[in-house]
Formats: sequence, structure tokens, C-alpha cells
Amino acid sequence: MSEDSVFEEVRVYDNGGATTDRYTVVFPTGDAYLMSSDADQPNGVCMYAGDNIYIDPDFDKRIDANTLPEGVKKQIKHLLSILKDKEGEKTKQIVITTQNGAKAKIPVSLLNGLIAGDEESINIRDENGWNWNIKMEEGE
Repeated sequence: MSEDSVFEEVRVYDNGGATTDRYTVVFPTGDAYLMSSDADQPNGVCMYAGDNIYIDPDFDKRIDANTLPEGVKKQIKHLLSILKDKEGEKTKQIVITTQNGAKAKIPVSLLNGLIAGDEESINIRDENGWNWNIKMEEGE
């Protein structure tokens, strides 16, 4: 698969540098990530924004992904390899649930091995008094 065809799979929007996370990348799965021009670096920005998010056409302009900085292209390739559904396999996810029931799902593979072991659930209380229950689930 050529590099051009890899980038045809995503939609990229640019806010012109109004924020550090100037690029919004929407993957075929509907997942959206906000990225800085150095998204592949430890001090860069690459954060999950949700799925099927609203793109403001007055603020974000669609651009050709092939014109992106190399760091963003590298991160897109990495995320595409993770987000693709390989022959119907389900992806392991971490589901974070707040005490009021709000949930966030993060593919385990995005953590690059930072979490190890076979624990099914971990409870964490943060410095603000929030209780977090983190458990492993099969993705959808």
C-alpha cells in the first residue's frame, strides 16, 4: 500500500495554528485525535477527542493529509495500525468510569505496554477525590 493510499483513509482538518493541537485527524473508525505538528514526540500533542465529533467548518479547514508534517504522518500511521479491525478481531480496551458514570475507552495497544499483568480491574482515587475504576474489556 502506498503512502498516499494510507492517508486517503483519514480526514484531516487544520485550524491554522490557533491552538497547539492544530490538526484534527478523523480515522475510518470514527475516532478523532487532536495533534500538534510534533505529535510523535514526547512533548507533542496526540490526544483522543472522541468518536464522530463535530468539525466546525468556520474554524477547521480540511487539508490533504500528504501535506502534514512528518511527525503527524508518523503518528497517523501508528494509530491506523492500532485502530484497524484485523479480520474481525476485537481490540482490548481500558474503560475508565468516573463515579458519576462517565466512561472513556482507550485501546490498550496505545499505552505501548505501560500496563502489564492480568488484572481485570484497578481502582484509583486521584488527588481531587475522584474514584476511578479501570477495567479491561473486549472492544466493539
